[in-house]
Amino acid sequence: MRTRVYRVGTTKTRVFQGFVGGVINPPPGTKFRQEIHRVFGGPRQQVCGALVASSNHGDVLYGPVCTSFPS
Repeated sequence: MRTRVYRVGTTKTRVFQGFVGGVINPPPGTKFRQEIHRVFGGPRQQVCGALVASSNHGDVLYGPVCTSFPS
């Protein structure tokens, strides 16, 4: 899974990117965990997760799925 965090104000700036391995199972589902213990500032932040190929992190297989929240 690739995780990206953006600081969103008058512009959108990527402030974090990380990759973690996980487990793909039949139901109950796929599990990944990316811990981010930091606030990046700005009026809003956006976190996006995408499933990517392990051999090429630029090869997006699913997503991204994003959520936004105030800083």
